[in-house]
Amino acid sequence: MKIFFKVNKRKRVRGRHKKRRRDWVEHIQEYLWPSIGGRAFLRFMEIKLKRARGSAHAIALGFAMGAFASFTPFMGFHALLGIVLAVPFGGSAIMAVLGTIVGNPWTFPAIWLSSYNLGNFLLGRHHSAPEFPVTFEFSEIWNNLAFYTDNFIWPMLVGGVPIGALFAMAIYIVLYNNLNRYRKSRAKFLKERRSKLAVLKDKIAEKTEKVVEKVVGKDK
Repeated sequence: MKIFFKVNKRKRVRGRHKKRRRDWVEHIQEYLWPSIGGRAFLRFMEIKLKRARGSAHAIALGFAMGAFASFTPFMGFHALLGIVLAVPFGGSAIMAVLGTIVGNPWTFPAIWLSSYNLGNFLLGRHHSAPEFPVTFEFSEIWNNLAFYTDNFIWPMLVGGVPIGALFAMAIYIVLYNNLNRYRKSRAKFLKERRSKLAVLKDKIAEKTEKVVEKVVGKDK
């Protein structure tokens, strides 16, 4: 598995250089597979969440609602849906947008298939439901919107809501507890560092006074 997380450092431009804007193809490539590598990208996301502004509740709820929105079949509206669901309950809109990264080209196939199968099961259609299409075109969906809504979008919504709710609850609990633990440990660390600096400052001031007294005593 290491080969999937390995970054080819030879292709990186070293030294001082001008930043070059990426074209849309490079943006898509970066979205599909980050150039820094999967492990480094996950570490970056962890640091970004820990250093985000706002309460632990706002960050965790916003990210969880964004993740929940990714389980709905409303492609292109996940970020907007996450914001609408998060903000009224005190969630962060920025974290809601960031949380939609749970739905990506690597996870969408599993999300769509599981929500479609569960939706048909809950609706009692699992015996007569059509097979989930491997490929599709938006023009075909638009021309047969009523058929696709009844046979695919509606079952995916019915199945995606409970699955998304479970994932959102798990994400909220994990994020909320981790953020609180991290912030408490960081506050404790900063408090200890301030106390150590205060003690060091007093020692330096005391030594300085002694040196000044010695110098003044010699001058007299």
